[in-house]
Formats: sequence, structure tokens, C-alpha cells
Amino acid sequence: MDLFAIPLPEMQIVRADAQRHLAHQLGELTVANHAGEVVA
Repeated sequence: MDLFAIPLPEMQIVRADAQRHLAHQLGELTVANHAGEVVA
């Protein structure tokens, strides 16, 4: 029985999208921290 309904290539694309989204969020956090340091 196949437990994975999503073909592997699509799974890799989803993972890449998730990593890009995470990197974007981390980038915003870094910018916010940097801006806070400049103000302080």
C-alpha cells in the first residue's frame, strides 16, 4: 500500500517553497533586529 499520495518531485517543490518562506521570515526578523539596534 502506498502511503504517500504526493509524487516525490512535488514533495521536493513543496519543501523548497517552505524553506523559501522560512528564509523570508528569518530575513524579516534579522532586519527588525538590525533596525532595533540602530535605533538603540
